Amino acid sequence: MQKEKARQEVNSKLSTLGLMLIMSGLIFSGCARTTEQPTGLPTTTPTAAAVEGPDPVRARDAALVYVIGHYGEQAPWRNLIWLEEEITPEGLVGHEAYQYAAGDWVITISHPVVAPEAVVYSVVVANETTGFRWEGDVDAVGRVTGAPEGVVAARDAALAYLSERYGEEAPPPGLDWAEEFIPPEGWAPSGTYPYRAGDWVVWVYDAGVAEAYQVLAANETTGFQWEGEVDAGGHVTETTAPIGGQPVVGWYGHVVSLPADAQFDDYLALEPEGAGEIGLEGADAEIEAEIEGLRDKEEPEKYAHFWGTLTCDVLDYGGCQLVVTRLRSGRAIFDPDPVEGWEGQVFSVPGVAQFHDYFVLDGPFAVQYGIEGADEALMAQLEDFRDTSATIRIWGEIQCGIPDTMGCSIRVERCQLVSEESPPLGVHFESPAVGWYGRVVGLPAGARYDDYLHLLPEGAGDVGLTGTDAAIEAEIEGLRDSGTNAHFWGAIACGVPDHDGCQVTVSGIIPEGAGTYADPDPVEGWEGRYFFGAGLGEFDDCFILDFYGPFGVRYGIQGADEALQAALEELRNIDKYEGPIPDIRIWGEMQCGVPDVNGCQIIVDRLEELFSRP
Repeated sequence: MQKEKARQEVNSKLSTLGLMLIMSGLIFSGCARTTEQPTGLPTTTPTAAAVEGPDPVRARDAALVYVIGHYGEQAPWRNLIWLEEEITPEGLVGHEAYQYAAGDWVITISHPVVAPEAVVYSVVVANETTGFRWEGDVDAVGRVTGAPEGVVAARDAALAYLSERYGEEAPPPGLDWAEEFIPPEGWAPSGTYPYRAGDWVVWVYDAGVAEAYQVLAANETTGFQWEGEVDAGGHVTETTAPIGGQPVVGWYGHVVSLPADAQFDDYLALEPEGAGEIGLEGADAEIEAEIEGLRDKEEPEKYAHFWGTLTCDVLDYGGCQLVVTRLRSGRAIFDPDPVEGWEGQVFSVPGVAQFHDYFVLDGPFAVQYGIEGADEALMAQLEDFRDTSATIRIWGEIQCGIPDTMGCSIRVERCQLVSEESPPLGVHFESPAVGWYGRVVGLPAGARYDDYLHLLPEGAGDVGLTGTDAAIEAEIEGLRDSGTNAHFWGAIACGVPDHDGCQVTVSGIIPEGAGTYADPDPVEGWEGRYFFGAGLGEFDDCFILDFYGPFGVRYGIQGADEALQAALEELRNIDKYEGPIPDIRIWGEMQCGVPDVNGCQIIVDRLEELFSRP
């Protein structure tokens, strides 16, 4: 069913290619001789040996046969009487030009003065009243080139672009393309040239001007479909990226089942959380059974890597479907997969993490992989692009099932800049920043960014900073390298161009030592871990916000009454080594500027345990 849908989409795209463009005529001036000649359209083609000298009439008649055969009623009538005029510009040596007129029709022919068997005539057939215009070349024996030179060049430029950018998805080099021609509807200056080779078809729409060609490439078997424009210099601009057949390599996530009465049975929830959700289908019964076996698994068997083909705009969960050809769970290791011209951005792993940076794949889903250069030069190149707005294209190989971001690592053997300024490919962590505690550190002159927030306690992480307005920005600058700690309010986002790939947009700052702050902040269902024991200085417990997130932000914690305080203290009875992990969800309010962990304290008036007791 997907294959039939792809055919319908290809045909629909082709039907949109009937564009009308305004043409300007080619003007020659010079001395002329005038004769009247009827059109005697040739029925045979002479051989090169039979060519005795330049014969523009032969070129004219050959062009007329071609135009009449391709354009039908749009072309000149067969039996017109043509008035010949030599229009070679006076003083021009080594070149001749002729014009043939019949009513509103004008045929212009020019050619260099060379050996008779080597001459090539440039022919323009035009009608100023209807706007029709055709250009082509005719050789010495009257053979007309099937497509203008620019059409073939546009096709080849588009094929080279597809090969470099989409690798194995694109038409392979060396195909033998069979040319066809589809005349335009109505009085249009040119037409469409389909080129076919196996399952591939490439349409080039020649609008009659050299400035731009529309190109559509499609494969009815794989569903691959691409559109772009090629200018006169061979520069390719992608207007529609492939809508189907995107290879999926080592995408990481877990399988979630849907209710029995739902339209679909399951989907893949990509990691990290928020990266996206995709419908799933096994390529065969065995793989479908593996997918079913992963539904709603508990950790550590919960996660897996998936390979296959992604198609969107289809009937499945979220409008996209991953046809899985292979998956990896447990300790299985596969051979590396090739990386051929993948595009994306590089960011630092936020906070305190085991790994250093990661690659975000450009596409409908913000898929992440670990990344490293194959040598020191490539490592330095990747570092230059890290935490910027640059989009890069990479080649190399990827290995999954190893310790790195999302369990996969790309080893880059070649890297190319695509764009220095590109929108972020999806923010990978977002959170309010409420009373975050740290100090502002300045970066050296000439650094990419000017400062960052060094979170406390030591090891909590570093994040870039920006103020919501000029006043806040001035406060940040005033704290830079001052040695004064402060509390910060705002919002943090990671996967953005700033220090270590994260940025807090600061809306409020209160330096330490200002006393108890007015207006406590509400705490609404915050999730984190209750922590007690050594390492907290003069305090004995704290709440670590979003323990599994990138930043270990800490607050003091206190029950709003005796019962809630007793519930918190009872968590201390859990064995740290054998008992369940004391993850909790809390409500209440937070007061900063008080003597407690990091100068803030949460007063808890409701608590939920997120773990099961034995």
